[in-house]
Amino acid sequence: MAEFADPAAVHYLWPVLVHRLGHRPESSPHWRCMLLLTVRDGQQIFSLLDVLPASFEDLPETLDAATKAKIAHRLEHEGLLTQAQWADLNP
Repeated sequence: MAEFADPAAVHYLWPVLVHRLGHRPESSPHWRCMLLLTVRDGQQIFSLLDVLPASFEDLPETLDAATKAKIAHRLEHEGLLTQAQWADLNP
């Protein structure tokens, strides 16, 4: 993903669910997050990222409730290309 992301853009991480792995206790629980990325051509795409809670909690809170709602709506309902789909179209 990092090779496609625009380093100058703002990217958004939206925690969706708690994911538990009985067979990997060192990584459990973690948060499955939706990721709204702006890629090098300016398009926004969707991806998933698993984040340990302590890492997520260290991120600064920078968005108001209305902005969070818009981002969540965009991720959940706007049919964004996935990172894999975008990569296939942009070799």
